[in-house]
Amino acid sequence: MGRKALGQAQRDALVALYAELPVMRCQGLCSDSCFSLFQTRLERDHVREQTGVQLALVQAPPTPCAALTMLNQCGVYEARPMICRLWGMTMGLRCQYGCEPEGGFLTARQFYEFLARVAELAGDPDEARRMREPFEQDPEGAERRMLAWQRRRDLVYDDQVRRAGDSARFVVGQGRLTKKQPRGGRW
Repeated sequence: MGRKALGQAQRDALVALYAELPVMRCQGLCSDSCFSLFQTRLERDHVREQTGVQLALVQAPPTPCAALTMLNQCGVYEARPMICRLWGMTMGLRCQYGCEPEGGFLTARQFYEFLARVAELAGDPDEARRMREPFEQDPEGAERRMLAWQRRRDLVYDDQVRRAGDSARFVVGQGRLTKKQPRGGRW
């Protein structure tokens, strides 16, 4: 679609897909996880049309999300892309603050199915197929790999907390308040 306005049917389908996700009981503490955002052009255009914020399709190298406000809150929350909406909804990407979706976690397959459906809406059937393929070939193995990734992430996080102790510092950098070290077991 590029710079053209999104078609109403496409926009409605994207919003309807977002509405299929379970409700998340979010505490709004996860800004330390908001980086290297992956989104489709459809989602990027939706964010821009709804909020006026222009996000990069992929951020490299990993940097804080451009939509974070100075107080580390999401400045595009109502229009945020699917990957942001899925954060914390599966055991493979659990929220370190204990936020959980109502009704329980999604499976890894359900998680990737939501991403695949967004890719299809965006007109990228190859990407949708790539996301579904591991679960078609080896569903249990794909689920195990995602859970193993979560365990590695948790170990890195626990190590950061241990090394930092209770010496949290907050500084203003690049127009936003940033957390430099975890405090009290959480960022």
